Amino acid sequence: MINSLKELIENYKNGLLTTINLQIIEEIFENETIQTKNLYKTVIRDSRFKNIKFTNIDFEESAFCNSVLENCVFENINFRDGRFIESTFQNCFFINCDFTDSEFKNITFEKCEFQTNETGSTCFADVNFISSHFDQTLFIDLPFLSIFGAVITNSKFSFSNTPNSKFSFSKRSIEFTGSFFLHDLVDTEKGINELLTKTKVLGLEDFLNEDFLNKE
Repeated sequence: MINSLKELIENYKNGLLTTINLQIIEEIFENETIQTKNLYKTVIRDSRFKNIKFTNIDFEESAFCNSVLENCVFENINFRDGRFIESTFQNCFFINCDFTDSEFKNITFEKCEFQTNETGSTCFADVNFISSHFDQTLFIDLPFLSIFGAVITNSKFSFSNTPNSKFSFSKRSIEFTGSFFLHDLVDTEKGINELLTKTKVLGLEDFLNEDFLNKE
């Protein structure tokens, strides 16, 4: 019986599994740290990860399907050419992760952050987001070239008023039909990042109010 994700990975690395690539199917793993592994072409399906930190992992050409990842941290991860399908990421942080040429379809990001720091960068070059939901999710300090060619199609962004707003606390959504560049939706002066940041302080209605914006 496999008791941890680390044990499953070690069995794979030692040739004790019957599959050529690592397959994590219908598993639940919690409270672990996984670091410095070559796990390309991994398949994660119908599984749940909670409170797991991944550091320096090569997940190139891997697939995440019908899974839930909660309170996880991904730092210095290679996700190039990945496939993310029908999965949910809740309160997850992605730091210096390379998603180049990956595809996200029917994915929900809830209170997640994509960010970069002085030691590396997060890259979404030529990434496709299809029918996905970005719920109170931020893209932080990503240079233009790191999101060049990234496209969002038929997707939704959600955000909340703050409780101290003069309006009642509620969640609002913006749905985009058609295809848009990630840069246009995120990094422009009235883009999603600006919307999310200011609604935390001002409330959605204040931010969207034209008279208020003219006072800025």
